[in-house]
Amino acid sequence: MSHPQLLAAPPSSSHYLVSVAHRLPLADVSLDLITVAQAYHWFDQTAFQAEAERTLRPGGVLALISYGICEVAGLEGMIRDFHDGPLAPWWPAQRAQVVAGYPDASLPWPALTYPGDSITLDWSASDMLGYLDTWSALVQAARAGESLLDDFAPRLKQAWGKTQRTVRWPLRVRAWRKQ
Repeated sequence: MSHPQLLAAPPSSSHYLVSVAHRLPLADVSLDLITVAQAYHWFDQTAFQAEAERTLRPGGVLALISYGICEVAGLEGMIRDFHDGPLAPWWPAQRAQVVAGYPDASLPWPALTYPGDSITLDWSASDMLGYLDTWSALVQAARAGESLLDDFAPRLKQAWGKTQRTVRWPLRVRAWRKQ
């Protein structure tokens, strides 16, 4: 979690910290679970795996969580076409790892199977546009003076209509249990 995300986190019984992934300020063999959501591709993966080895207890689990490109009921392919078309040059090369669910990630521990699932929400066009506005490719394009979302928004709103639509993201989990 980034520092701005930490500042925005709601009060809870969870404990949050900001740290680089390969130098956690935690004791050896002190964790039962490490989750990484949509961020593994940014890590020094070799160093992070060594840190997971250091901090996980025997039997602890490391889980890499990602979700692919969403599909919108009745607008199949529209979001993917935007993602893979005008936004393609603005995505970092590592983005492909996230979308594919980190298929090349490997650890020297037994892999756990995850049956597959999805995240499903009913959204308006405004909800979708708010979500799209968080995409790093759009941020990069905007820094270069390109307003790709402004170009896409009218087409999305027209196709979407005034109704709520079901939006579904494929949820992918790669996990391993430390021996």
